[in-house]
Amino acid sequence: AETVSQQINLRASWGGAVLGLGLFALWVAPWRPAGATALRLVACLMVGIGAARVVGFVLDGRPDAMQWVWIIAEVLIAAACGVALARGVGGG
Repeated sequence: AETVSQQINLRASWGGAVLGLGLFALWVAPWRPAGATALRLVACLMVGIGAARVVGFVLDGRPDAMQWVWIIAEVLIAAACGVALARGVGGG
């Protein structure tokens, strides 16, 4: 990675996705409906990627404007999944 933005994206894409999949594995039960499982997967991926992006903000330096757009999108998507799950959307 040549720029701070590229470093943050690399950390978020690889480290964050792996973190998200780990959270998903801890949270999902195999007997849950597919819709709820999909919502949980998306929520976990967004939380993992967002967490890794925040770590990138701290470790790699000053994020550019696009990094802020990504973190806001990740928070909003994770929140929407949480609301949907709380309301029973997807059978969960």
